[in-house]
Amino acid sequence: MKSLSLLLCVILGITLHAQDLNEDFGASGRVIFDLDNLDELVGVFQDDDGNIYFYGNTSENLGGIYPFDLYIGKMNQLGEIDPSFGVDGIYRTDCPGNTITSINSAVWDTSGIYLMGRASNSGIVDTNTFFISKIDHTGNLNLDFADDGYFIHDFLGTYNTPGELLMDAQGKLVFCGSTEDDEGTGYEFPMLGRLLQNGDRDSTFGTTGVIVYDMFAGALTDEFEVPAYTYKHGEGGYLDKIIEVNNNYYAAGGYLLTANTHLNLVSINKDGEFNADFSIPGPFIFQSDVGGNHYLKSLTYHNGKVLMGIETDGLMDQESLIQIVDTTGTLISLTELANVERDLRTRGLIQYNDLIFVGEYSKLHSSTSPGYHSDDFEFAALDDNYNLRTDLFDEGFYRVDVDSDDELGLECLHIIDDKMFLGGYMNNVSGSNFTDIVFIGLSLVNDLSSEGRNTKTLQIFPNPSRDYIQLSKEGEYKIFDLQGKLIKSGQNKMNEIIDIQSLEPGAYLIHVLNNHSRSAVRFIKN
Repeated sequence: MKSLSLLLCVILGITLHAQDLNEDFGASGRVIFDLDNLDELVGVFQDDDGNIYFYGNTSENLGGIYPFDLYIGKMNQLGEIDPSFGVDGIYRTDCPGNTITSINSAVWDTSGIYLMGRASNSGIVDTNTFFISKIDHTGNLNLDFADDGYFIHDFLGTYNTPGELLMDAQGKLVFCGSTEDDEGTGYEFPMLGRLLQNGDRDSTFGTTGVIVYDMFAGALTDEFEVPAYTYKHGEGGYLDKIIEVNNNYYAAGGYLLTANTHLNLVSINKDGEFNADFSIPGPFIFQSDVGGNHYLKSLTYHNGKVLMGIETDGLMDQESLIQIVDTTGTLISLTELANVERDLRTRGLIQYNDLIFVGEYSKLHSSTSPGYHSDDFEFAALDDNYNLRTDLFDEGFYRVDVDSDDELGLECLHIIDDKMFLGGYMNNVSGSNFTDIVFIGLSLVNDLSSEGRNTKTLQIFPNPSRDYIQLSKEGEYKIFDLQGKLIKSGQNKMNEIIDIQSLEPGAYLIHVLNNHSRSAVRFIKN
């Protein structure tokens, strides 16, 4: 196993100007972690002191056989690893008795750090061990949790898929996933469970602490015998993400029955029963994109609505999609984010003040190498009505890289106060090393000013004006109305005028972008 090395990237190869970077983070806003030959990031969380924990999977490169370990790392907001956590800042382990272990979800609590994943052994077909574990705040296994630090259960059989783990308002561990029976049907059943903090099943959730949706009988149950149906392996229902809203759990994932994978949303109360206020007594199964498979990537709650970040391979392939649903299970609207030059894939949703950030894979259509998923880190900003805020970033999207031709894929966004941390992976092929973990730190104060950036250096005159304006800076300009609609664009040179006679009277925002900076200012058309 390779020891942890921390690389600080100092090259400023970004799409937008360097002022957007949090210069206090790492070296010039970037930190790269090289744990082993194959490193992937799954998620991040923070503790009460604002320290950042990042987790995922890592492995040596053994010619196509990957005995993954899970890891959790700890760093401060400056990007400095905490050597007192785990071993040199990293907790790395396998689930006992297994050679392949991966992590799906982790949460921090004052009582410790809880994590959930799956494990298996190479060569043993259709066996996935589902586990929840606990470590203390110093990065050591808590042997008092469950059975020597691990809650492991077969549920309906030996093939189980974990979804997400959360700590609810009562301090209980709630998880979702799916379980497959051992009767030969190969059918997946949606599953939710709740544990006490000591790792015992909470018998007040249903009667056993684990409930499974019997999709044959159409009911929630604690234990049941699976009918002797013969469906192909992988069909049925999955629950991948879970949130808590108004004393109810909302879990979502996919549902597959012979054709394309649909979306699957269910509402369960704290007793382990279907929520009576939900539109149907059971999973709400639907499609957002006709004729394609649906993959849930993020689930959050905003202003009374459930937001589902999804991607598909149907008609809306290459778009980033956000399905808005109310808490009764009624579809409200679908937000589509598209770029004529890029293939977008939804990765994460996060809220900041009155904005919703949508993190994405972003790949140029010209990047056609097999397995190539993303060129840059990218995110968009939406307002409370889920409209793209084109006044904040160029065409509404913020894009950043590390001045590298390697693949760079965003996996998660995290915000602490006015600082954003973008986390993901970078293909960094060097010998047997293929991927590293990358974090980029941004300052949100300048990025999100609706008055624009560098307004002190951009002057516009006359202002107000009826016929024309002149700018104090050269570059590409774009004029937006205050709803974010692009009205006019072009190239500006010094001492040239921009004709605004065709604009309706009112207030507008003009952006000027050149190789060095991006600035914006309001003006009034009389």
